[in-house]
Amino acid sequence: MPLERGAVYRALIEVARRGGLGGTEWAEKYIVVLQDPGQMDAGATRYSYVIASTDRTGGRGLRAFEAQLGTADGFSRSTIVDGRWVYTELREELAETDFCFTLSEQRMDEISLAVFIGLQLST
Repeated sequence: MPLERGAVYRALIEVARRGGLGGTEWAEKYIVVLQDPGQMDAGATRYSYVIASTDRTGGRGLRAFEAQLGTADGFSRSTIVDGRWVYTELREELAETDFCFTLSEQRMDEISLAVFIGLQLST
């Protein structure tokens, strides 16, 4: 089970309820690892990730903080990553998820840019 930048896993994640109903629910989601463990602090106990969700843009076009993925990347349908939301989890919890595939460096560069814009980072 690789812990590497771009690794995609299927995991049970607590997310906000759809439709603005308030509260949270558990849902099976795809998560994308953001970090390269070789460049992380050796003592780090957590890793960061974004959630990849079904594309519900309705053709409106991507916003600057979104990255679109699809079947060519390994997903079964058009999928969106929202760079405004970055999560962390204990490395040991990764053992409870299912490894699916690894995204290309090009796709990870697009996700990195979406996160950079979504978190309003600056250099």
